Amino acid sequence: MKYQYSILNAEMPGKEDVLELTPNRATKEIIQHLDKLGIETFLDRFEAQQPQCGFGLRGLCCRMCQWGPCRISSKNPRGICGKDLNTMVIGNILRALVAGLAAHGRHAHECIMAVIAAAEGKANIKLVGEQRVWELAEKFGLDTEGKEFLQVAKEVALVLMDDLSRMFDTPIRMLEAYAPEERKEVWAKLGILPRSASYEVMEALHMTTLGS
Repeated sequence: MKYQYSILNAEMPGKEDVLELTPNRATKEIIQHLDKLGIETFLDRFEAQQPQCGFGLRGLCCRMCQWGPCRISSKNPRGICGKDLNTMVIGNILRALVAGLAAHGRHAHECIMAVIAAAEGKANIKLVGEQRVWELAEKFGLDTEGKEFLQVAKEVALVLMDDLSRMFDTPIRMLEAYAPEERKEVWAKLGILPRSASYEVMEALHMTTLGS
């Protein structure tokens, strides 16, 4: 059964719809198998949550500080901290985005650490993609003359680690190397050139905690 979300002008599929419409045979088989075993899935938990909160679906509720939770309505157009509808909605969207950034950034961090450990001989991992490493080294302007692959791989990894964690307002070297020039010009003009994943997560959470 489909669930109608009139306030979003959308509908969400239930388990039966997923089983009928998914093009992935493995997805269908695993859902049916788990059903037979009596193991609940996210689809079962989704059904159990119906109907979902209308304020939450529209991004009009907030518990970003300990004064909340607050919700926006015609009766109460501002949260306790002063956030209005627009501030609350965009804050919720931004926080959802940086949650994804934090997850991908953490994954990148683990990959970079693995490359460094392999290059230093501390991990029994064979590094592949040698051509890519030399390409990155050239893009980053690293001095590779007379250096072996593993040494260069470590230097590339350190540049990427710096990009991931930079706190100073200096360019991301990966972005400088690969982003189109016209895009960089637009981002610079708008003042939205990122500093690093770590900094942007910290800044976004700080800026959306309280209103005014």
